[in-house]
Amino acid sequence: MKPGRGLLCFMLASLCLLSANAWPQEPIRIPASERSALLNLYTSTNGAGWTTRTNWNGPVGTECTWYGVTCNPGQTTVNVVSLSFNNLTGTLPANLNALTNLGIFDVSGNRLTGSIPALVGLTQLGTFDASENQLSGSIPVLAGLTSLRSFIVAANQLAGTIPELTGAPNLAFFQATRNQLTGPVPSLAGLTRLLAFNIAANQLTGNAPSVPVPTALQAGRSTLCPNFLNRTPDPAWDAATGQTPWYDNCEIAPQVGLWWNPAESGSGYALDFKHGVLVVTVYSYTAAGVPIWYLASGPVTNNTFTSTLDKYQNGQCISCAYRPATLNGNDGTISIFFTSPTSATMTLPGGRNVQIVPQAF
Repeated sequence: MKPGRGLLCFMLASLCLLSANAWPQEPIRIPASERSALLNLYTSTNGAGWTTRTNWNGPVGTECTWYGVTCNPGQTTVNVVSLSFNNLTGTLPANLNALTNLGIFDVSGNRLTGSIPALVGLTQLGTFDASENQLSGSIPVLAGLTSLRSFIVAANQLAGTIPELTGAPNLAFFQATRNQLTGPVPSLAGLTRLLAFNIAANQLTGNAPSVPVPTALQAGRSTLCPNFLNRTPDPAWDAATGQTPWYDNCEIAPQVGLWWNPAESGSGYALDFKHGVLVVTVYSYTAAGVPIWYLASGPVTNNTFTSTLDKYQNGQCISCAYRPATLNGNDGTISIFFTSPTSATMTLPGGRNVQIVPQAF
């Protein structure tokens, strides 16, 4: 090779090397649609108020370092979003299903409202947990969620009917207790994992990295009650819940303690509930302003309590010897319809309806 040609080759190789070093390499990044879904989740659930939000809203390429987000080994797609008990408020974003490789989604134990967005297309989703929130609306369609093992929406305000579950053939755990669901229970035909329940860590994670199974899940099985579902015998659901019949104890058990309407300060209703019997104590006044005690008791049937509101007068004063109160008739009928363990509509004598909830201390 001629000396001039060798020098030329060396110079060209050096130039190529310098050019390669001069241009920064493209960072590994998740798809733009997945980043958008994460950003929308942060915004719609008041990310600024989260208990922990480390690295969230960072530049492109940092998404896999955001608190609660786990990506695949290549850091090219999101596998897990786990933000339980992290003070999320607001609503879940409509484009949640843009996280097409999502295996675990856990936002349990927050204060989310609104409805559960569509989950269509999340074929890798193994676990969906939105329990212990304030979600309303209906349970979304689960058809096509072929990897779904665990669907948990307990302790919300979901209404409507339970959708067909046969489109999620690998479903092993379904918990919808403590909602406001109505109608018939769906068929469990072909859902062998749900019927022969055998929980293990890898059954709950789908295609995502393995995570520990919560103790609460190890101790329980699929649950439907309490709700307002049709009490139709179904041996398959008996097997899935481990209870025969599955609707046993489906009545709502109201929270014991002082209830009130926050818009009517100064009034309150003490509720005590045990063995299906509710005792309601009310301290109130006559139209003339004379203090009076009311007492009502009786069973709760179909989540409804109805009893006469008996009134008592002339009881013991603080500094006096014991003197029993005197029953002085009643002021009519009181009725309470429980929509959840912590919400109810009370109909007072005269027909006035009052929305009541437990008073927080």
